[in-house]
Amino acid sequence: MANSANLRFDKRIGRIEKKHKQLSRGNYTTVLRDDGLMVLKPRRRYGARTLTLLACVAVGAIVFKAATFTMLGEATFNARVAQLAAGTPIEAQIARVVAMEPVTEWVLDAGHKVWTESLIFADL
Repeated sequence: MANSANLRFDKRIGRIEKKHKQLSRGNYTTVLRDDGLMVLKPRRRYGARTLTLLACVAVGAIVFKAATFTMLGEATFNARVAQLAAGTPIEAQIARVVAMEPVTEWVLDAGHKVWTESLIFADL
């Protein structure tokens, strides 16, 4: 019985030390409890990393789609997207994501301009 009491106490001490470390970083907010006591609570820190990760995934997906479009060609790419759209509901949703949109077209145009300009300057 005393062993389980010690485990609970050790867990409580661990939680208190963890909260103390989080509060010592200075990123906290104050909360007014129902009994009128103001309590400091650490803020969660996941905003910037999550947004950066999502932005990197989105940019990578658009560049991958532009590269796939370039390698397959317009006719083959559109035929495969149409084939996906005619499939199951999940495949139809994937086809909506994979279909060409203005951002991907802009990436294709920018890549084409960079490629052709680099070829022109390579001949000089």
